[in-house]
Amino acid sequence: MTTPFVPHGSAARPLRILLVEDDEAHARLATLWLEEAGQGRFGIVRVERLSEAVAELAAGAVDAVLLDLSLPDSDGLETFRVARGQAPTTPVVVMTGNGDERLALQAVHEGAQDYLVKGDIDGRLVVRALRHAIERARAEAAERRLLQAQRLESLSLLAGGIAHQLNNLLMVILGNASLAATALEVDDPLREYLVEIESASQQAARLARQMLAYSGRGGFTVRPVDLNEIVHSACAAFTERVPAHVAVRLELAPAPLRVAADETQIAQLVLNLMINASEALGPEGGEVLMTTRAVDAGPSDFERAYTTPDLPAGAYMELVIADTGEGISPDVAEHIFEPFFSTRLTGRGLGLPAALGIVRGHGGAIGIDSTPGQGTRVRVLLPAHVEDRAGKGDTGTAS
Repeated sequence: MTTPFVPHGSAARPLRILLVEDDEAHARLATLWLEEAGQGRFGIVRVERLSEAVAELAAGAVDAVLLDLSLPDSDGLETFRVARGQAPTTPVVVMTGNGDERLALQAVHEGAQDYLVKGDIDGRLVVRALRHAIERARAEAAERRLLQAQRLESLSLLAGGIAHQLNNLLMVILGNASLAATALEVDDPLREYLVEIESASQQAARLARQMLAYSGRGGFTVRPVDLNEIVHSACAAFTERVPAHVAVRLELAPAPLRVAADETQIAQLVLNLMINASEALGPEGGEVLMTTRAVDAGPSDFERAYTTPDLPAGAYMELVIADTGEGISPDVAEHIFEPFFSTRLTGRGLGLPAALGIVRGHGGAIGIDSTPGQGTRVRVLLPAHVEDRAGKGDTGTAS
């Protein structure tokens, strides 16, 4: 039986508010309101220009934006549109002057969670608007993740069923092709056709294995293995056929990172991710960086990842594969783990789904962080071997 794809909720922590306000007096007042009326629930980061806000949003870890529409480098709805374009899922509460309510309403129509009119607000209203905006955004995100998880689970069950049936048919085809070959003379011209049948059947069998991996039903032989060794070996095999315009760099933890895993499956996981990263670089080339370390992971690490249900906090071994490619849009990211979804070549698209199935089968988590024009970062967390979960080895802090 397969386990569903379940994203986890966020850990309790101060909410990080990005205050975008160039007027010093208004900024001081808003900060005071958030500190006093918020009762320690908010951490405030203030910037004065839209360009600075975009940089903060690109860095991530912003729970909500309190955005003045009139800034030194932007004005009106364009301010909101640029901010939302940078972080489409981050809730935004816009602030306007008394004569600009029409703009504020238009911003709400285009996706802002709420608006406030300067001069008609106090600390209680600001805090309430931000809290409601964050709660609504989280509810919407949870609904999107649930629908996506249900869609992926349905595809997983379908893929597993098809793969099993395909394997049964392939056994018949390969068996009969082999029997037919033994009945022919060595120089019989019909042998050429049987070789073609066997070759195509073997390719179909590899496809079936990938589908089984995606469904979480692939055969696993679990034993303690060193993640660093697997990454190093997979990288060595990959670099033998990597294009000249792709540079592969490793930054592996100095100490062994032991996980209870199927070595072949984890090697396939690493290879799939490396191929995907190298293809994302395009003909202009770039760099693929692979890093490993031991981390103490918790709910905040699982929040935006696909995991097995009720993944416990504790010791995990982290593998990150980052590329300097073109990145992917949020719309594409929503479908990236679906079988045969690909923005590149027709017929491709099982590498990342198979990676997801392998991670899920090992009780881990996988997530993607990508911004168009800034590359993609895939993060995998695999549970540390049970004897190492007390915190042995080279530990780090999860980001």
